[in-house]
Amino acid sequence: MYKLKIGAAALTAVAVCLAVGGFSVAQQQNSNSNMNGNMNSGRMGQGMAELSSQDRRFMMRAAMSDMNEIMSGRVALERAASDEVKRYAQQMIDDHTRMSDELKTLASAKGVTLPTDVSAKMRRDMAKLQTMSGAEFDRMYIRMAGDKAHRDTLKEFQRETSRGSDAETVAQARKGEPIVRMHLEMAQSMMRGMMNTGGGGNMNRNMNRNMNMNGNMNSNMNGNTNSNMNTNNSNR
Repeated sequence: MYKLKIGAAALTAVAVCLAVGGFSVAQQQNSNSNMNGNMNSGRMGQGMAELSSQDRRFMMRAAMSDMNEIMSGRVALERAASDEVKRYAQQMIDDHTRMSDELKTLASAKGVTLPTDVSAKMRRDMAKLQTMSGAEFDRMYIRMAGDKAHRDTLKEFQRETSRGSDAETVAQARKGEPIVRMHLEMAQSMMRGMMNTGGGGNMNRNMNRNMNMNGNMNSNMNGNTNSNMNTNNSNR
């Protein structure tokens, strides 16, 4: 009987040890899990913190630029008189929508929350545009959203490519810079066509005339050059 009691006591002790050991293992696993989670969270937070103020500035400014061009482009499709201006507006919508989507993907990966509205100045310019129509609208839209806005945006892209520290953000700026530059050059060409014409209705005609003038100048220059060369050869 005494032996049986000792055996039972030993079994009880073993069970307690197993229970305590199992609890310790589970506790250790939870502790390791928490440590790993904290370490991963720390790494993620550290990665976000490494994004410089310049990189963040670029993302914010580029996001507002995209929204501004898309919104003003939609207004131009409704109010512009010139088909050329409407084609320009549609290209702004298409290009900046694509650029905006790419920027959103990058910002999400970097843990950056982009603005959901344009700046106060952009809103004021938009309000002014919405009071206009026809040729007056064409001139104001190309000057504000085409020329001025893209000059400002181009500076932001150039600033990021030269001062940015995050490789992916700099690459995004480098990819978008020639697109912004092309938009600016298109707007400036359209502005030259509008100068002293009284509106966008004469823009295409003036642009064609300018192209013809350039063609004639090149033709005259080539002709004069060939003539002079032939004269020199004859004199020899």
